[in-house]
Amino acid sequence: MATDLPQRPAVLVPGFALISAMIVALQISFIRALSVATYHHFAYLVISIALLGFGASGTLLSLVQGRIKGRFARWSLAALVLFTVTGAWSYRLAATIPLDIQYLLHSPRQVVLLLFYALLLFIPFFAGGLFVGMVLTSFARRVGGLYAANMIASGMGGLVAVALAFAVPAERIPGWLGLISTAAVPLWVAACGAGDSRRTTWWRLAAGTVAIVAALLSVAIPPELRIDRYKAEAHAQRLMEQGDATLVARKDDPRGRLAAYEAPSMHFALFASPLSPLPPPQLQLFTDGSLSGPLFQISSAVQAPVLRSLPQGLAYRMTSEPDVLILGETTGVNVWLALEHGARSVTVVQSNPALVAMIREDLAGRGGAVLSRPEVTVVTTLPRLFLEQTREQFDVIHLAEAEGMPASAGGLASLREDYLLTVEAMQTAFSRLKPSGLLTVTRGLQTPPRDNIRLFALLAAALERGGGDPASRMLQARNYLAATTVASAAPLDPDRIERFLAACGVLSMDADYYPGVTSADLTRRNIVTGGDGGVSYYHQAAMAAVRGRAGAFASDWIYDLSPPTDDTPYFHSFFRLRSLREHIRVYGGHWFARLELGYAVVALTLIIVLVLGLALVVVPVFIMRRRAGAPGVGGTEPGKSGEPGKSGTEVARGTEVRPGITVWTILHFGLIGLGFMFLEMLFIQRLTRFLGDPLFATTAVLTAILTFAGFGSTIQDRLPLRAAHRVAIGASLVVISSLLYGAVAEPLLELLVSRPLAVRFVAAVGTLFPVSFVLGWQFPAGVSLVGDRQTLLPVAWATNGVASVVAAPLAVLLAMSFSLGTVALAAAGCYVVAGVAALAVRSRGRDRDCGGPRRVTRGGR
Repeated sequence: MATDLPQRPAVLVPGFALISAMIVALQISFIRALSVATYHHFAYLVISIALLGFGASGTLLSLVQGRIKGRFARWSLAALVLFTVTGAWSYRLAATIPLDIQYLLHSPRQVVLLLFYALLLFIPFFAGGLFVGMVLTSFARRVGGLYAANMIASGMGGLVAVALAFAVPAERIPGWLGLISTAAVPLWVAACGAGDSRRTTWWRLAAGTVAIVAALLSVAIPPELRIDRYKAEAHAQRLMEQGDATLVARKDDPRGRLAAYEAPSMHFALFASPLSPLPPPQLQLFTDGSLSGPLFQISSAVQAPVLRSLPQGLAYRMTSEPDVLILGETTGVNVWLALEHGARSVTVVQSNPALVAMIREDLAGRGGAVLSRPEVTVVTTLPRLFLEQTREQFDVIHLAEAEGMPASAGGLASLREDYLLTVEAMQTAFSRLKPSGLLTVTRGLQTPPRDNIRLFALLAAALERGGGDPASRMLQARNYLAATTVASAAPLDPDRIERFLAACGVLSMDADYYPGVTSADLTRRNIVTGGDGGVSYYHQAAMAAVRGRAGAFASDWIYDLSPPTDDTPYFHSFFRLRSLREHIRVYGGHWFARLELGYAVVALTLIIVLVLGLALVVVPVFIMRRRAGAPGVGGTEPGKSGEPGKSGTEVARGTEVRPGITVWTILHFGLIGLGFMFLEMLFIQRLTRFLGDPLFATTAVLTAILTFAGFGSTIQDRLPLRAAHRVAIGASLVVISSLLYGAVAEPLLELLVSRPLAVRFVAAVGTLFPVSFVLGWQFPAGVSLVGDRQTLLPVAWATNGVASVVAAPLAVLLAMSFSLGTVALAAAGCYVVAGVAALAVRSRGRDRDCGGPRRVTRGGR
C-alpha cells in the first residue's frame, strides 16, 4: 500500500505492541472509572464503544487507502498522537458533560449529551484502531508476526490496567496510560524518521512534543472524580463542600474505591422503629460511591441500645447463644447486633480485603475494632465461595450482603449479577445450618412490592429443591420500613412460632406468614397496600408460594418475581417487557420513573451503537463499493467488463465478485462477530462469580482470548486445508471446546475457589486456552476464503465490527430476558451456521482459495 514504509520495520514492532496493549488497558480503565463515577452496567457501553472505534477506523482506512499510499509516516504519526492525547484526556472531558441518566427518555437533550459522551470515549479507540490497522495493512508480508504481536500485547494490556489500579485512583489511570503510550513516539521516529527533510523533522518533533506534554499535563493535574449525583457519596461530598461533613479515610483498590465520611446529618440505623432510641455516633462507609452502611463509633454493644429495636434481630430472638455466620458484612453493625443478642461466636465473610483492612486499621479507634474482637473471625473471600468450601455449621446465617433499601429504587443496580441470591446458593446455605438453624435477610419495602416477595419465593424454591416443605419452615414479618424473611433448616415447632410472634410484638412488626397463619390472624400495626379483603400483598404472595401457586401469582404481577438461578443471576432486575404497556397505563407520564433503568440504559445502548455502526461503518463501506464499480473508479463500465455477460458490478479490480460470495461475506463475518462477543460476555459473567469482581473477570477474559486467539490465528494459516474447511473445522472446534469448558473447566475452577486471587486468575486464564485458540481461526480463515477480492475486505471488516458492537449489549439483554444458557446457545448457533455456510460456498465452487494477502485486521474473530 505505502511507498514510504520505514526501512527498519522491526524497530516499529515494540511501539506497535505497546499501543496494542494500551488500547485494551484504556478499555479496562474506562470500565473501572465509570463503575465509580456512574454504575456497573456502563462497562457494556465501554466495550461497545471500543469495538465501534475499531470498526470505524477500518472503514476509514478502506475509504482513504489511496491517500495513505506514500504517506504512511504522516498518517501513522497523526493516529499515534491522536490516540495518546485523547487516551489521556477523553475520559476527563467526558466527565464534565452534565449527563443525567435518570432523564434519558424524558429529555432529548440528555440523549444528545449521551451521544457526545460516547463520542469522546470513542475517539481514542478510533485513533488506536487506525494506527494498528495502518501498520497491519501496510506490512502485508509481515502480517502474521505483527498480528500475533498485536493480539498478545492486547492480552497483556488488561494486566497493566489492573496493576495501575492498585497504585493510582481509577480516574487517574487513563492519564498514566496516555503517558506510557508516549514511549511509542521515539520508537516510531527511530523506525520512520531517518533521511527526512528538516521541515518534516521539525513537524514530527512538534507532534511528538504535543503528545508528551498533553500526557504529562494529564498526570500532573489530577482530574476531579465526578460521581453521579444520585449516588450516595455525591450527597456526602455536597455536605462536605458546605462544611457539614468530613472525609475521614479513603482507599483506592481495583475491587472498589472506599471512603469513610463523618456526617452528622447522615445518621442511619436501618429499619429501626420511630420509637427506637437514637443511633450512636457513626461514620458512613461508601464503596464505588454507593453506601455500604454506617460504622458505629462504639466500643460495646451497650452503647447502642437501638440494636434491640432492629427488625434484623428477629431471628436472633428465636435462638440462644448462637454461632453466627454473617455473609457480606461491610461495617460491623451486624456484628454488634449478634453480640447484643448473645452470640457465642461470629464469623464475618467479606470479599474485599481492602475494606476489612481499612476498618480494622484506619478506623480502629472509631469503631473498627469490632472486627478484631476475640469472638469475631473475619474471612476475606466471596460469600458464595465460603458457603461452598466450609464444612462448619451455624445456628444463624445472616445474609447481610442482601440487606438494604429496595434494589430497584431508580433501577440503576438491576444489571448487577448476584451469585449469592440464587436458588443454588440458598440450597448450599441451608446445608450449612445446624438442625435447628435459621437463615435470615431483611430488605426495605417498596410499592408495588417485589424485592421481599422474590426473596420469599427464592427461599421457598431452595427448600423445595432440597426436599423440604416451605409451608412449615418459612417466616416473614415487616414493620413500616422493611420486611424480614426467615427460613428454618427444620420444620418450626409451636414454641419457636410463639417466640417469633412475641418478637414481632416487641419490634412492632406484622407477621405476614408463619405456619398455620390465616388472614384472620394478621395484625395491622403497619398498614401497607393490599389486595382482596385488605390483606397485604406480602401475605398473599407468601401463601401462594407455600401452596405451590407462586407462578400463578407472579404471572399477574407487573414485575418479574421469578426466583433467580445461577443461569439467571439477576436478583435486582424485575423488568418484564410484556408489562411495559401496563406501566404506561398505570403510571401515565411517570412510567419511566417506575421502570428498570439499568435494563433501559443497555437497551438504549444497543439502539445507539446499532445506529452509529450503520452510520460510521456500513454506509461508508457500501458507498465505497459503489464507487469501486463506477466507471473509472477501480472498475469497468457496465457492459464493458472485458468478459462476455459480466457487468462492472460483477468485476472489481480485476477480480470476479459474485453476489453469492458477497452475501456469504456479510453472513460469515457478521456471525463470527456476534458469536465471538457472545462468548466473551458469557465468560465474563461466569468468571465474575469465580474471581469475585467484574474488573478481574473482564481482564482475565480479554487477556486469555486476545493472547491465545493471536496464537491460533498464526497457526491455522499453516494447516494443509482449504479456507472453507478451516472455517468449518474451526467453527466445530469452537462449539466443542465451549461445551467442554462448561462440562470440565467450570467444575475444575470450583475446586480452586479457596485459593488466593492470583492463583484463581491464572487458572481462569488457562482454562480459556482451548476455546480462545480456535476462536482465532475464524477471521483470518474467512479472509482467505474471500481471497483477492479486495473490495470485499472492507465489507468483511465493517460487518464484523458492527456485529461485535451490537453483540455486547445484546448478550446482556438475552441473559436478563432468558438466561446465560441462551447466550451460549446463540453463540454456538452463530458458529454452526458460519461453518455450514463456508462449506456451502466451497461446494458451489466459490471457494477459489486465491491465495491473496491475508489482511487480518480485527480481533481474531
